[in-house]
Amino acid sequence: MPHDLRALTAADRASEVFAPRAGLALDDVRRIWAAVRELYRSGAYPGIAFCPRRNGHILLNRSIGVLRRPAGPGPHPHAAAPLTPDTPVCLFSASKAVTAILIHQLAEQGGVELDAPVARYLPEFAQAGKRRVTVADVLSHRGGFPTIALPKAERRVELLEDWPRVIDLICRAPQTHGRQFAYHAITGGFILAEVLQRVTGQSLPAYLDEHLRRPMRMRHFTYGLPPAWRGRAAVNYVAGARVRFPLDRVAERALLVPFEQVVEASNAPAFMSAVIPSGNLFATAEELSRFFQMLLDGGV
Repeated sequence: MPHDLRALTAADRASEVFAPRAGLALDDVRRIWAAVRELYRSGAYPGIAFCPRRNGHILLNRSIGVLRRPAGPGPHPHAAAPLTPDTPVCLFSASKAVTAILIHQLAEQGGVELDAPVARYLPEFAQAGKRRVTVADVLSHRGGFPTIALPKAERRVELLEDWPRVIDLICRAPQTHGRQFAYHAITGGFILAEVLQRVTGQSLPAYLDEHLRRPMRMRHFTYGLPPAWRGRAAVNYVAGARVRFPLDRVAERALLVPFEQVVEASNAPAFMSAVIPSGNLFATAEELSRFFQMLLDGGV
C-alpha cells in the first residue's frame, strides 16, 4: 500500500457538482472521500468505484485501486491496470434489482399481473406443487424454490449458461419452502426473465436495452459483457473472511458450487457471454447510481 494514493486514484470531475448545489458543505464531501480512501487502505478491496448522488446531483465520481492485481511480486507492485470511473464491474446479486424493475415495467404496461400465478405465463412451472406461486411471490423471494436440486457431481457453474436446462430444472423442482421467505439467489431471476420473454417475445437483453439501457444512455448496463470490453472489466477476487459453516453449505446449495468457484468462474469469457438475470449485470458505479436515482425520481 503506497503512502501516496494519488497514482491509484481517478476522477471524472466534469460530472461532479459543486457540493453546495447538492446541499452539502465542501468539507462534508472531503470527509466522505477521506473515508473511502481509508476503506481502501484497509486492504479489503483491490479497487473501489464510488458515485454518490444527493438531490439528483453527482457529488463524487471517482475510483481508487486497480481493476486487476499484478501477477506476482516485483519492483512495481502496483503496475496492474488502474480502476477508473468507466470500468465495468459485475454487480452479482444487485442485478436482481434491475430484473425486478423490468418485470414491474411490464406490469405497468399490462403485460403481466403481479398477483397472477407464474403458470399463467409459463405453464410448465405448475409442476411439483408450484401451481399457485405468483409473480409477486417470486419477486419477494417467497416462491418456495430457492435452490436447483442436482446431484453434487452435476453441480457446475457452467450450467447457468444453459438457459433451457436451467428453466426445465426449476420448473420440475418441488416447492420446498412453501411461501416462507428464502433467498432465491439464482432461481427467481431465471423464472422472472422467462416470464418476460414468453409475454413479450423479446429476449431479456433486448427488453433491457429498449426500456432502460438506451433511454438512460448507458454505455454498459448489460447482462454479461461484449467481448470488446472484457479486457477492461474489473477482475473479481475472493476477499475478506472465508464463508464458513453453516453459511458455506447454504451458499453452495443456492449457487450450485462453493462461493469461491463462482467468483473464479465470473472472470471467464463464458460467464460474460451468458445471461444470468440474478447475477451478471455489468455496469459502472455511476450507471448504477443513475439507475437508483431514476427510481427515486419516480421513473424519470
